[in-house]
Amino acid sequence: MTDRLLVVNADDFGLSPGVSRGILDAHRIGVVTSTSAMVTLSSWSATSRLLRSAASTLGVGLHFDVLAGRPLVTRSSLVAGTTGQFHSYQQLLRRIVSGRITRLDVEHECDAQIARLRAELAEGGADITHIDSHRHTHMLPVLAAGLRRSAARAGIDIIRFPAERFTAGNRNAGRARVAALRVLSMFQPSASASRDRGFLGAAWQGSSNFASHLLRIADYLHAPVTELMCHPGYVDDELRQIDGFTEHRQRELDALCRSGLRAEWERSGIRLVSFGDIGRGSGRKAPELDEDNDPHHEAWDRADAVR
Repeated sequence: MTDRLLVVNADDFGLSPGVSRGILDAHRIGVVTSTSAMVTLSSWSATSRLLRSAASTLGVGLHFDVLAGRPLVTRSSLVAGTTGQFHSYQQLLRRIVSGRITRLDVEHECDAQIARLRAELAEGGADITHIDSHRHTHMLPVLAAGLRRSAARAGIDIIRFPAERFTAGNRNAGRARVAALRVLSMFQPSASASRDRGFLGAAWQGSSNFASHLLRIADYLHAPVTELMCHPGYVDDELRQIDGFTEHRQRELDALCRSGLRAEWERSGIRLVSFGDIGRGSGRKAPELDEDNDPHHEAWDRADAVR
């Protein structure tokens, strides 16, 4: 039986100290093989040292952020001039639709975030393995174009493509999230280059059945390589102040650290890897977006359903 490769990627490293510690425990004790780091939050300076020490065994990508943290490039269309902070999700969508977000500003912010993470990882001899984004904003027009150009310059060719299949038993919120991401995916030029990588996790986010889905994960693997997106973490006061997704992080952490889970997956022919283990070239480099034909379609308004 040919092994099916599974990357278990924990989003939001750096969102709060509790989230970061939870991700590291899910790697040391559980099945997490990869994480995506946010470098824009106030806790970054404290948590980055922990990340550096784990990067020899934990794959690390950039969780590109234009919502939660503090911008690294302050003079930008991504930044509200009155506050110096990123726009809210709803404001960002409106500015994209009205043409008030520029691709160059996205590139510059992404360049800066890549440079900050790369400098930290270099201390431990590691490098960035992939890029995704907070609340999937890298799937939106203009942001998609800017991020891909920035990633290409940095030599990072694995970018999350969250086109998830519908599965039976998903709650309504999970199905709506999957539907919105599938709509967004239709407009991405990376579609043909990414079909050999599967994606799971958007439908299960916040689900009370997360643990049982993990036990049946072999039934959901339809590609040689699949990414499982997850959000483990310990809930702390800092998290409660900046994010509404809280208690389920602890439930995900418990499920990912379940005794015997790794062995069960191995018996099912699943081999755990990180994007770094797969190596460059495992996903062909996506074509760059044409800035003159960057699609602005009414379907993007449905993106507000995406967390």
